[in-house]
Amino acid sequence: MFQRIHAGLVVLITAGLLAACGGDGGDAPGVSADVSMRIHMLAAPAGRLLPGASPQDWTLELERPQPNTFWFEDRPGRASGEQALGDFLGAAWEQTYGDIEPHATLHFQQAGALQAIYARVSRPVYDAQSGQLRVPVFILANSVIAMDGAQALGSPLLEVLNNAVDDREVASYIQHAGQATIVPEGTAGHYRLTLQNTTGRTLMVDNAPGQYHDSRGVAEFSAGWSKRFADHAPNAAVYGTTAAGATWLYFFTLDAPQFDAATNTLSYSATALGEGPAAALTLEQVALNIDSGAFSRFPDLGKGTAYQAFGQGYDPSTANTTRIYFGSDPARKQFGALWGTQSYLQQPCQPNCRDDLQTMKDMGINLVRVYDWDLRNDHRPFLDRAQSLGIKVIVPISNWLVNNRQFWDEQIRDYLKPGNFASTSGGGKPDWHPAIAGITVSNELDQEIPRDGGAAYRSAIDLTVRLLQEAERQGFGKSMHVGIPVTFAQRPGVAAPAWDLFDQFANKPELAPYRAQLMLNPNSYNEGKFLFGDTPSDPAGWMQKTYARYNLPVVFTELGMDRVQRPDSVAVVREQLQRGLAYQQAHPQQLLGLVHFMFDNKVWKQSANGAPETDTEGAYGAFRHGATLMTLQTVNADYEWYNGDTQVNGSFVIDKLEPTATCAPVVETYQGTFACTQ
Repeated sequence: MFQRIHAGLVVLITAGLLAACGGDGGDAPGVSADVSMRIHMLAAPAGRLLPGASPQDWTLELERPQPNTFWFEDRPGRASGEQALGDFLGAAWEQTYGDIEPHATLHFQQAGALQAIYARVSRPVYDAQSGQLRVPVFILANSVIAMDGAQALGSPLLEVLNNAVDDREVASYIQHAGQATIVPEGTAGHYRLTLQNTTGRTLMVDNAPGQYHDSRGVAEFSAGWSKRFADHAPNAAVYGTTAAGATWLYFFTLDAPQFDAATNTLSYSATALGEGPAAALTLEQVALNIDSGAFSRFPDLGKGTAYQAFGQGYDPSTANTTRIYFGSDPARKQFGALWGTQSYLQQPCQPNCRDDLQTMKDMGINLVRVYDWDLRNDHRPFLDRAQSLGIKVIVPISNWLVNNRQFWDEQIRDYLKPGNFASTSGGGKPDWHPAIAGITVSNELDQEIPRDGGAAYRSAIDLTVRLLQEAERQGFGKSMHVGIPVTFAQRPGVAAPAWDLFDQFANKPELAPYRAQLMLNPNSYNEGKFLFGDTPSDPAGWMQKTYARYNLPVVFTELGMDRVQRPDSVAVVREQLQRGLAYQQAHPQQLLGLVHFMFDNKVWKQSANGAPETDTEGAYGAFRHGATLMTLQTVNADYEWYNGDTQVNGSFVIDKLEPTATCAPVVETYQGTFACTQ
């Protein structure tokens, strides 16, 4: 669902809508003949949304719409214009969208607020006699709290997006602000566009046929500008009202965003597409629609942690003797008492629900990696909770499946179902859950090389091929990154750690069609200087050399240092994360994320009752497990399935998490607000 829009923003579309355009849509200079690249805007003074056969099916009615649609070209085109409404709804619709129903964003005033809806739209029908335009819409996301009947819309404006080229996933971006100034700057046609009192979020919506939607902080969006628009600066439409109530619509090419968090002001260098304001202009209640650019499901700066926060009594060697711990799956619904605000069990967890995902957000974490995932469990509550907090998830496919090929066909299809990796929205069209940033296939199977000669690792590559082939067959979006986490072992005859493994993965012929979806996933406990070089301006470390060799993005799926072997572990972790974050900022296309190992100590490895740490595997967490807060006794009704009848239901323990010395460097580097007090 969209981030709720600031309640003070209102857009007034009047019968006298004014627009600065750059042509008539025909053969004007600079106008591309490819109409499929045009983004169209339809405006009306009033309208309604009428419910249909399903909660997502609606009909948009625009009353007395503008006689012309206004359009601007998606980059790299540099033209804008207008077209008679009848012409646009006729043959031009087929020319522009073909057989793919386009996506659109709808902006409207309702109860003193500017709302936004992201939808798939079918061809509109215009009744000239009644002056009414009817548009079938299938809602993919919206900011309206309650849509339980017909909705009256004030000043609706429908932006119909162009379709993606060659089925590439791209995103269009939307920003809102209380006020904007457009001031001439330098040579004719150049301006400074400044948004004041922004909503703090940039909405991102996928052009058809993809249907991904999300939001990013304005600061994060600005910092990732060069990654999104590396090839060409984007075009945009800015519209809002003057103090006199007139509505203006202008088209610009934007560049060089500058965000001032202290004043909540965002400014751009803007070049007019066609005619711009003759003098400085101030607009209120402003929406800025930016054309499509590349996007990643990963946060612009991936600040992550590994998560497997089971309580006292859990041990992986005995977990499968109980139903509650079977499969060691921390993202299952039944573990909501740990990561969320309710238990999803017959016995509630209040007042001791731990809400680890909220703690992660407070720590500055926006990326979490989990290791185990049982297909039979329901993971929707975990993914929905993470998405609501702006946290992205790296989801796993287990080592077990890698080694059991006879189950691949069935289980890969099950991974691509709702409750696992698929979204529950989209009207029957499959796609990834929006909280999922990436998928890891197995974990550290290269440790088996002395025993099996690399057979298990090669099987993981084959499974990756099968997963991507099935996702493509079902029509899933092509922006999902997939990788295979490996150790950082230095093997004889290999120039750098993990390169022998990456050579096999990156050069697998069957993966060549999916190269844009591959990522490299090292688990490393080396010092930051070795990994990332001395400084961002002199990054002569493993990361720079590895990207130069493979031209594939990296996510460090484990990064840390244990507190037993290294007395300086806190300083090492701080340097790893600081250098890694600096490298991400300087090279956002190379490094997608850092995953600190880990959120908490392995409870079955940590020393008891606060004794000094002695187990190297139990001394990595930002938290240790303290006193038991609550024990929940589970019953048959708590489970969707049983694995035979040999397991007991088991008890589920909620521990108090106590910060360790590793908490501070994580929070400091990730710029969180959590207080790491011992």
